[in-house]
Amino acid sequence: MVRGLISQALENLLSNSVYWLQQGMRDGDEQRTIRVELDSKALTINVWDNGPGIDPRYGKEIFRPYYSTRKKGKGLGLYIASELVEYHGGSLYLDETPEADGRLRTFVIELPKEEK
Repeated sequence: MVRGLISQALENLLSNSVYWLQQGMRDGDEQRTIRVELDSKALTINVWDNGPGIDPRYGKEIFRPYYSTRKKGKGLGLYIASELVEYHGGSLYLDETPEADGRLRTFVIELPKEEK
């Protein structure tokens, strides 16, 4: 596994979080928050923020090339990030469990198990 490429995928998720937090926060929140959780047993990395979130209708579309909800977005960031993770035998997806406001906010990177 090329760790630098996995890092690039993680960097995309974090830069997306920063961008969307600049656009606004979840209703009722007063402080911008990004949370990264590592699970060394399950080999997963979760990235969550309290930005506006994603409408569940677009949960799969956001990974398609050239699909963007940004005003000047190219729609390649999440596509490339998911391709990089998949190239290494892992997966990148949006957790489909909606929060109280019905929006999705947690991205999951599942890393492949290393063979011995």
